[in-house]
Amino acid sequence: MKNTILSILFTILTISVFTQTESEKKEAFEDDKRKFPFCMIYETTMLLAMTDLEEVDLVGLNKIRTAFIEIYFENDSRKEDPDLLFGWHKELIEKGYFEAYNYWLLGQGNPEEIEQWLGENEYQFNEFIKWFSDHPLLVDEDHIYHRLLF
Repeated sequence: MKNTILSILFTILTISVFTQTESEKKEAFEDDKRKFPFCMIYETTMLLAMTDLEEVDLVGLNKIRTAFIEIYFENDSRKEDPDLLFGWHKELIEKGYFEAYNYWLLGQGNPEEIEQWLGENEYQFNEFIKWFSDHPLLVDEDHIYHRLLF
């Protein structure tokens, strides 16, 4: 499994390097800081987050999404200027609401599984909903999120 992941990572790196324009390559090495394209960061982080996946269900998706954010923020440079959505996900993890958020977000994909989860985690879910009502993801002129930022 790890050899397969390393092979995929190498392929992504190779494709990324050869598909960048010359100005993008030059900009990537300015100030002696290597800046990888966002697609490469995302894909490699997601591959690493999926290494322990056993089943694609709400439990597995929650594990992947949590591992993704933890791996993504291991890089100190991302702590200074995080992706808007991923920064918000990190806040949800720190507050203990990320699991409830993931079930709220993805639960309609498996109604039986979310019903079971809600039966076992009603208090956690209700606390998340209270917090979420007062702390939505803020997207405005000062908090912009679009593909051209990456």
